[in-house]
Amino acid sequence: MNPSRKDTNNRQPQFELLRVLCMFGIVVTHFFTYGLDIYGLRGEVFTLSVDSISDAVLWAVLEGMKLISLACVNCFVLISGYFMVNEQGFRLNGIKKVWSQTWFYSVTIFLVLCILGIESFFTGKMLQLCFPVFTNQYWFITSYVALMLLAPFLSRMVSFLDKSGYVKLLVIGFFLCFQYAFGQIFMDSNKLLLFVYLFIVGGYIRRFGVFQDIRKRYCGLLAVAVYLLMFAVAVIKNMRSASDAYLIYAMEDYSLVLPLSVLLFVAFTEVRCSSFVSRVIPLFSESVLAVYLIHSHPVMQEWMWKEVGDYVLSYPPVLLPLFCLFFSLVIFVLCVAVDGVRRGVGIFLPRKK
Repeated sequence: MNPSRKDTNNRQPQFELLRVLCMFGIVVTHFFTYGLDIYGLRGEVFTLSVDSISDAVLWAVLEGMKLISLACVNCFVLISGYFMVNEQGFRLNGIKKVWSQTWFYSVTIFLVLCILGIESFFTGKMLQLCFPVFTNQYWFITSYVALMLLAPFLSRMVSFLDKSGYVKLLVIGFFLCFQYAFGQIFMDSNKLLLFVYLFIVGGYIRRFGVFQDIRKRYCGLLAVAVYLLMFAVAVIKNMRSASDAYLIYAMEDYSLVLPLSVLLFVAFTEVRCSSFVSRVIPLFSESVLAVYLIHSHPVMQEWMWKEVGDYVLSYPPVLLPLFCLFFSLVIFVLCVAVDGVRRGVGIFLPRKK
């Protein structure tokens, strides 16, 4: 989640912008997963009637929002591979930063919720939250820290490959990771193998660029094609259910989301940010990790999204797209503000030399 500051300081704001947009997309994803409860984690699975054209359009809008947000996690790892592929030493400061902030928010949020009476204090839970990486409180952080530890070895391995050998590695990795090949066999619950593959893909784009005979802008068109295919799959699955109540379908990170993520990332390398965006984006990008740690806190997440879900579902469904964007933006901004206070106080910040 935190590409090398050396690289980002060289003014590549499109990647900082991508990180911010991806984190907002992750909040949107969680709105569907935990707010609308599309998997039925709290009880009945969320569905929408499609008896009329307006109902079908509403479902299509929500399904489309969910599908595009699925690529966000993969894009984070692609950014890491892009910036870290040329580094063959351990990024101990980076690991320490991720670890310390994870510990801080894991413990502090739980204690605050206990003080406010929202959660009851349990010693066992406290011990789990004191070791959030080892106990997998945040699945992404656990896998990402493991990736950071492996990064120097991965970088050294691919440094010996020429372009032809690298392409062969990408092809083999794709078949091992892609859901419709061998992905269902080799993927584990933490997606570490997928993270390694995305790191390698990002590294290839950094070292060799994209295929020279294909202009990067075409990657955007291909991304649209994959996105429409994903949407078609969701429609077909619902039609097969023979029900007028449609589900909001999601897909695994290593399904069609995988090529969509890569294509979007490549297309984004061509984005040119205005001077205004270049000045504003760092104000948010510094707190991207904190946004994830705060709103995805295992205790905070359960309480917060239940409150949001109960509220939005008490209104007509036609308002759900607006509610999704509104609450996702509010949560994002509040998390940035909270982390701004932490950084202002100077908690777990690197010392200036």
